[in-house]
Amino acid sequence: MSDGPEIEGGFEFQLKAAIKAGLDGFAEREDARREHQDRLIPTDHHVQGGGVGPASGDLIFACGGPPLGKSWVLRRLSISGTDPTAVIAGKAYFFASSAGDTDQLIASGWFALAATLPSVSYFTSRQVVVQAGQQIWCRVTSPTSGTAYVVSGQVVSEIADERAAARYSL
Repeated sequence: MSDGPEIEGGFEFQLKAAIKAGLDGFAEREDARREHQDRLIPTDHHVQGGGVGPASGDLIFACGGPPLGKSWVLRRLSISGTDPTAVIAGKAYFFASSAGDTDQLIASGWFALAATLPSVSYFTSRQVVVQAGQQIWCRVTSPTSGTAYVVSGQVVSEIADERAAARYSL
C-alpha cells in the first residue's frame, strides 16, 4: 500500500515538471518573437545639419545618415536661417551621397531643390531612401556670407528586409 502514494506523488511531480518546462519554453519563444518583431518596427529619427555662408562659393554640409545595416526613408526636410520665418538668400540642393566633395554631389544623387528659402519639403513613402554608407548633404548656392543656414528633417529608420519595410511604410 505504500507504493500507491509514492507512485502518485512521482507522477504529480513529473507532470508539474513537464508543465513548467513547457511554460518556460513558451516564454523563451515568446521573448524571441517579441525581440524579432521589435527589430522589424521602424524608428523615427531627427536629422539636422547646418553651416555659415562663406565669403565666396557654395556652402556644403552633411545632415547625417543611417547606421550600418539600416536605411532611412526621408519624410520631411526643411531649410531656413536661425529664424524659420525670415527669408534668406540662396538655393538649396539636397543629395544622398557617400561623399560630400563638390565634384561628387552630382545629379544622380540629387533628390530635392529648395528654390526659395525658407522651404519645407514632404516626401511620400519610399520616395527618398538613404542607404547605409550614404548621408544627406545640402549644397546652398549663392549663400549670404555670415548667415547661418539650418536643415532639419524627419526620417524613418528601417531594416533592409523589404517585406518588413513594406509593412511599416507610411
